[in-house]
Parts: sequence; C-alpha cells; structure tokens
Amino acid sequence: MPRKQYEFKHEPKKQRPTWQKWLIGIIAAPIVVIVFLFILGSITGPAEFDGPVVESTSAVESSSDDPSQDELNQQLKDKAIEIDYVTANAGEYEVGSKVKATGEVGLLNDDSIMPSFNLTTESDDGYGLYYVEGFNTSDTEFSNGDIVTVYGTYDGKDEQTGGPKIFVTYIEK
Repeated sequence: MPRKQYEFKHEPKKQRPTWQKWLIGIIAAPIVVIVFLFILGSITGPAEFDGPVVESTSAVESSSDDPSQDELNQQLKDKAIEIDYVTANAGEYEVGSKVKATGEVGLLNDDSIMPSFNLTTESDDGYGLYYVEGFNTSDTEFSNGDIVTVYGTYDGKDEQTGGPKIFVTYIEK
C-alpha cells in the first residue's frame, strides 16, 4: 500500500499593525527603564554619607528674648501707615507694606478657613472698599456694621473683586 505524502504548506506569519507595535513599545519601554534602575540601585547599594549628622528639634524653643504677641502688635501699629484707597486701588503700594485702615465691616465671612470681610472706609476723596482676610476671629469680637481699625500688610488686588486687599494680623474695635 503506498503511503500518502502530505505536503506542508508554510503560511507566512501575520504582521501586527503598526499601531499595535507602537502601543507595545510605549508600554514596554517604561517597564524596561524601571527594571534597569532597580538593578542599578541594587548593585550600587545605598549612598553613604560621611558628614556630621545634625539633629533638628521638633519644636521651636521659646526664649525670653522673643517679643510677646502684644509687643508684635504694638510694633505693627507703630510701623503701619494709613492706607489711601486711590493709591491702593492704582496698585502703587508695594505688596507687603505695613498698612492700617479704619472703616465699617461688611459681608463678614468668619465661617470659612480663611475668614474675610469687606471694609468700607471714608476719606476726603470719597469711599473706599477693601477686601480684608487673614484675621483671627478669636482675638476681637465684631460683626457687620462695626467700626474697626485693621493692621496688616497690603496684599495687592483681590482676584474676585479687583479691589485692594489687606492681609490683617491685628484688629481693634
């Protein structure tokens, strides 16, 4: 009985589309880099530091030379200049200048993380409206309509209102 001979046909491999090749390369490249860095790090070992070790203290030590909060408030009151609304609105004060302003509290928002309010002042030129933030409501009790004097720094223009902004650290009622 004669044997049947089978012919094996060689089919060419299907080529992957180019986008699949790129995708595989994009995924594989970071993995190869990470493995390389891991191997390099384990070969070289951790870095040795031969310099002196300085331990830091976790809390700032208070000394008798540090001024009290009352003294700091008094220094601010002494250095602060009366802010002029027209000059402040024109942006002619340097940001960080120590200023003070006296006026009426409006739109008090003391429920947020950064309490704020509007301060309406009156001068020979008319009225001025400052955006005030940064104060501590536990130091001075006041509410809408109260007349207060604020001490702090000129903080440029408020992004929402476009008016001058004062970052306050001390308020007198």
